[in-house]
Amino acid sequence: MSAPKPACQAAAAWILEVKGKGVLAPFTGQDFAAFKAFVHALELYAFSDDEGRKQALLCMRHAVLAMQPKTRWIARETIPQQLDWDDREKLWPLIMGDDVEVEGVA
Repeated sequence: MSAPKPACQAAAAWILEVKGKGVLAPFTGQDFAAFKAFVHALELYAFSDDEGRKQALLCMRHAVLAMQPKTRWIARETIPQQLDWDDREKLWPLIMGDDVEVEGVA
């Protein structure tokens, strides 16, 4: 039996499957590094107590802000890979607040 993939590899494969083969095409090296950081912070959030979750949300925010504005929506769409679909709507405002607009997110 093989070991499970790291969260960042599993999330990248999942988003390609859900959103289509070209979804990660606009990523630069920095975008992909920030995306991986976001996914690992999301994993931390999933396993943390209240303080850990608070810090994970900050980490996710900074990781998303390190991405190009046109690619930030991909991080949002990846939330259900580790949590639930309704967590996407619940967590995104906690991650980004009201002061940052993200292309492709209403």
